[in-house]
Amino acid sequence: MGDDPTINKEQLRFILETAGPESEQYKKFKEVFDLEDRDLIGLHDPSQITELKRTYLEDKFDLDRQLYQKEKEYGTAVSGLGSAAGKTLFDIKRSTELAAAKSGFGGGGISSMMGSKATGEVLSDLRSKKKTLEEGLTGIRSGIVSDLSDVRSAYRQDIGDYWDQITGEFYDRLPTDS
Repeated sequence: MGDDPTINKEQLRFILETAGPESEQYKKFKEVFDLEDRDLIGLHDPSQITELKRTYLEDKFDLDRQLYQKEKEYGTAVSGLGSAAGKTLFDIKRSTELAAAKSGFGGGGISSMMGSKATGEVLSDLRSKKKTLEEGLTGIRSGIVSDLSDVRSAYRQDIGDYWDQITGEFYDRLPTDS
């Protein structure tokens, strides 16, 4: 900062946010501007920052919880698909073995071929349904990630607006050269 008494809002905000009221930078700032009774920290209300942060964290937590719930629902759905497919595959195997035993041809023939075809169809259907679920979850994740980004941006904007207000009030209180 040097001995130059000009300072912009961003520099003032930087001093307050990083150095604090006990820093040499802030003390020099007060000395240059003769701010005995015009303490900028008196304008700052930490509870407002705390409230902005609390709101941000609550919004973020809600979105994280939504994502967790959707991923849990996805896992349950995939598990259900797998269980149903497994049961169907077991039924196909049992039917194929029963048909082979009745025909007297062992493990070959038409019944074996029909069992293989049915197994392929079940697995293909399982893959298709799982892909549909994955696409749905990907869309949900995308939306929530976008919402999280919006929440973060809004928080940063709110913090910036707060400090702009504080520095604006400070500059309004400075004596003018009249």
